[in-house]
Amino acid sequence: MENHIQNIELINNYLNKTLSGEELKAFENRLKVDESFAKEFETHVLFLEGLNRQQLKEEIKKVKQSYVKSKWFKYLVFTSGLVLALLVIIYFNGFNSDKEYLKGKMNFESEYIQNFKVDTDSIVEIVGEKGTVIRFNPKDLETISNKSFTGDSLSIELIELTTKQDLLLANAQTVSDGKWLISGGAFKIGIKAHGEFLILKKDKIMNATFPKSTNEPNMELFYGKRDKRGMMNWKPIGDSLRLNPYVILIEEGYVIDVEFTKLYGVDGFKEVYVCDTLGFLRTKDVKERLPKGNFYNYNIDTLRILKERVKIIDDKYDCEWSWIDIIKTFKTKTLDSLYRKKEVVIDSVLIDLDINFASECREIWGEVTRQISKREHDTLRDVFSKVEYEKQRSKYYMDVEEIKRFDNIADSIYQSIEISKLGWINIDKFALDEEKVNVKLSISINTNFNEIRVIDKRNNTILNVYGNQIDLPVNRSFQIIAFGVKGKDIYGFKKSVRFSKNGNLKVDYKKIDESQIKSILVID
Repeated sequence: MENHIQNIELINNYLNKTLSGEELKAFENRLKVDESFAKEFETHVLFLEGLNRQQLKEEIKKVKQSYVKSKWFKYLVFTSGLVLALLVIIYFNGFNSDKEYLKGKMNFESEYIQNFKVDTDSIVEIVGEKGTVIRFNPKDLETISNKSFTGDSLSIELIELTTKQDLLLANAQTVSDGKWLISGGAFKIGIKAHGEFLILKKDKIMNATFPKSTNEPNMELFYGKRDKRGMMNWKPIGDSLRLNPYVILIEEGYVIDVEFTKLYGVDGFKEVYVCDTLGFLRTKDVKERLPKGNFYNYNIDTLRILKERVKIIDDKYDCEWSWIDIIKTFKTKTLDSLYRKKEVVIDSVLIDLDINFASECREIWGEVTRQISKREHDTLRDVFSKVEYEKQRSKYYMDVEEIKRFDNIADSIYQSIEISKLGWINIDKFALDEEKVNVKLSISINTNFNEIRVIDKRNNTILNVYGNQIDLPVNRSFQIIAFGVKGKDIYGFKKSVRFSKNGNLKVDYKKIDESQIKSILVID
């Protein structure tokens, strides 16, 4: 009870604008993160508005003065209290009705739902319209009550919100316990069996690859949940995301040399490079597939790997055969010790010793797998795709457009990750602290309920305004979109703003039709 009285006094001080700067900041932050306090604030404001609207304060005062000595005073006070309580309840119910009505009209989340139906007898993989890929084993799922589900099919719901516009229309604010977030996309995964939502079993995971919608570095994974007011809040789980490189493997090969064969009448061969695209691979996958590779940077969009034959010769033997200049050659003082080894490091290069034999030059054959740059890749001559090579075509082939397409794909997706929880998932980073200005809002019409959104024009950031003011980064462009409701009347407001110092903004409502809400929510 004492805490309740203190909270009411604090709320009154806030409404009367008597809080100091630090107290004001602490109060507004508490409104954002303390759901119970926010509800108490909302209820108290409604109570005061009910008194003001019905002028019951003045009426009760007059009744009290007239009947203070009357034996009926207690009865009248009691009756007035009942009337007041009844009016507040009526008003509060009306407020909630208006609130839910407006929130429902502003939320277009259902328009983003994609539905899939899959069998449960094998590993499931689905691909969303915007590039999300989800893979899981149906055996890793169970009901919310931790029981096995029945049935031979599953219904999957997927939502992909990859732009500010998507986030705004789906009412997905980018906030984590009051702190601003820069979003790289929000996603929702729901799985049902016979209409009942399923969850992942303990210690089970689902593999997901999300499309990249921003070039912001150091993005993290967040899980999201809506509070009782329908507002989204995100919690970081500590997983940072990076690009999953697209891997291209180039190996040496041979094809028929048509010109030589026609000229001399015997089959001749020429050395070519065979280009094979391995797709998006995690660092772990690359290391497992190419354990003897020489790599210097995994954190790039496209990882180009060249496999080439090399020779190792005795450092003391000066062999002048011309092919030594063609094939990369290493020299060593310990050649004789290498014949039984499977690998060796010379000049900081790991060499796979696959074939060993002695000759006049006393050489050992080996193979080097190494990462090459795009520039070095572009200097390679006679490059064939694997398909062309397997068909033994001799025509020079280098599908430049295909390589460009691979590079573009690598630019548009994050590394596949493992998630342990279904529902809302966000790829975000915390916004940097910046110098801010305080903007006070004044509403032109006395509405029952308001929904105010702030859209950062520079970043993927969508915010809600609680109370009658907000702190915005100085000299940054934002768009303010607001809606108010009174009964069935809806009012709208939209304006681009930029503040260099503390200021005021009048939310100048205009009456609108509910069919105009979506068009007003379109970001300019």
